[in-house]
Amino acid sequence: MSKDIPNFLLPKPSRRFNPYADWKTYQDKDIVFQFSEQVERWEVHPDGIITDKNGSLFVNGEEAQSERERERERERERERERVMWLGHARGFILRADNQFLINGQELVYEGEWDDWRSHPEGVVIEKDGKLLLNGKKLLYDDDRNEWDGHVEGVIIELDNQILLNGELLLYEGDFDTWLSHPRGVVVQKDDLLILNNQKVIYEGEIGEWASHPNGIIMRKDNLWVFYSI
Repeated sequence: MSKDIPNFLLPKPSRRFNPYADWKTYQDKDIVFQFSEQVERWEVHPDGIITDKNGSLFVNGEEAQSERERERERERERERERVMWLGHARGFILRADNQFLINGQELVYEGEWDDWRSHPEGVVIEKDGKLLLNGKKLLYDDDRNEWDGHVEGVIIELDNQILLNGELLLYEGDFDTWLSHPRGVVVQKDDLLILNNQKVIYEGEIGEWASHPNGIIMRKDNLWVFYSI
């Protein structure tokens, strides 16, 4: 495949800003976060690591939501609304029933959905086979095995290929799993993490990991370690 995959974070006429410009940066093998207590879920956050413990969200161990926001979540629980969250370029995105809110505050979509993923400009909604940015702009409506949001649209897995918007080939071949990355896709294959079929970011025993604009962050016991591109 071609090695000429562009840097998707560079400004261009349709997007004159980098949505990840304010993310905290690290040196290779820096420890991003250390935490010895049990963590139910975690994802990468612009300021480090966001974790879920007993239904509350914490950034680097500090609560990420105000008392008002926590009370709203308690009300949703009392009303038996289902709450789910994912990491986001601006922090996190919270789904409460049919509402999707960035950092639990900014409503970006309300309505029906079949599936959804985080996107730097809001949320990608899957509905009736279509992938729609914030439920409005059509991003993709063709065959796929799996998909995820990306700064340039959506990442599509189809057979042994991973493509941007179903067109630009990012990776072709065997893999165990993959995650969307601001610079394309990171594929896990055996003991390797590979960016776009181009560069090995990590080699060795692989734990839980997530994408960061400048590399990946991997959990190793009670440490979260950064590995640079």
